Formats: sequence, structure tokens, C-alpha cells
Amino acid sequence: MILLGILHGVDRRDLIATAACEQSRGWSVGGLDMAIISGHNLLMNVSVAEAKNHLSELLRSVEDGEQVVITRNGKPVAQLVAPPQEGRVVKFGTMRGKIHLKPGWDEPIDLDRFLAGEV
Repeated sequence: MILLGILHGVDRRDLIATAACEQSRGWSVGGLDMAIISGHNLLMNVSVAEAKNHLSELLRSVEDGEQVVITRNGKPVAQLVAPPQEGRVVKFGTMRGKIHLKPGWDEPIDLDRFLAGEV
């Protein structure tokens, strides 16, 4: 219920009031719900079961810049983070004319001379 409210743009204060009401009735408010409601925006720990049941919501949190750590028996086992920023576009030929090789660079080398430091 709370996660649906978050997805539909319900105000955070209303969600906190809803969570308090649910708790007063004896209903369970999951750790994932409370972490999202409270604006926990750096690192969120969720159990494997919560991750399995709320994967799409967790992915939305990751898209918003949050890191999600999935735990089993309280120990971290995996982490969901956004992929790295796209790298620069490679342009072939940009180093043309900037690298110069000495004449004979590809000639065979005598191993004895090489090991003696003459080459």
C-alpha cells in the first residue's frame, strides 16, 4: 500500500501518517516501506525476500541514485547500484601523426644482446 502511494506521487507526510496508522492497528510496515518513506537516500538494506517481492521498486530507487544492499540473515550478499556513466565515444584516427616509431623498431632482436642491455 505504501509503495503504491510512493509510485503514484502521494506526499511523504501522508505516507508517514499512513504507516503510523497501520502500525497502530497492528499491521506490519516493512523495512523497505519505512526506508523509502523516511527518505533514506544513501544506502538501503533489504532482505532477499523483500528484494524478491519489491524488485521493481528497488530498481526505481537505484535509478534515483540510491544504493540497495541485499542481505541474507543480516549479512550483505549483493548490491544494486546504477551502472557507470557512459564512457566517451572513441574516434579512430585521433592519434594519427602523433606517434613516431624509430626506424628498425620491428627488426628481430638477438636475445643475447637484449639480455646484455645493448639493445
